[in-house]
Amino acid sequence: MPALPSPSALLREPLRVLLRHRGFSIEVRPCHGRFGDGSVGYTIAHQGLPLHRSGGQFGTAAHAERAARRFIDDALTVFERTDAALAC
Repeated sequence: MPALPSPSALLREPLRVLLRHRGFSIEVRPCHGRFGDGSVGYTIAHQGLPLHRSGGQFGTAAHAERAARRFIDDALTVFERTDAALAC
């Protein structure tokens, strides 16, 4: 059985989380920003094309993920309302 990496070795690994939300992909990644080297940002893409990239303004991956999901939801809500208004 192979040896497990030490917890300190895991902390040195770069954070990179890929998620999906409403057809869009979200990449949560480390970057230098508001919280120094411990800052986290996100990139939103659709069909491989990057649409939006945040700066390092989040302190945790969970906060960055929540902000990315909210960004997508807000953008789609505006689109849906505009589409409905033009359909009348």
